[in-house]
Amino acid sequence: MKIITVETSRLNTFKENWPCHGINDEATHIVVAFSDDGDLVDYECCNDNGDNVDDGVDSGEALSALFTDAFYNHEKKSIPGTIGSFLTAY
Repeated sequence: MKIITVETSRLNTFKENWPCHGINDEATHIVVAFSDDGDLVDYECCNDNGDNVDDGVDSGEALSALFTDAFYNHEKKSIPGTIGSFLTAY
């Protein structure tokens, strides 16, 4: 399983390029879980405090495009003292 965080900078860039995105403006990052073959398992839209927020109105197509991009274009970062690597879409 791959768990990827779509960071604020990537999310904001996406919103600028997809004006009718419908993604909740309170969402500052999105955590996405994929199966190994790329199927979406689950996702959570979160605010600055890490609290879950609604994904938005009519955001399905935009989220699908964003998640596909994140699956294929992410960076693997190792953080000392943690169990594993983090996958992040900037």
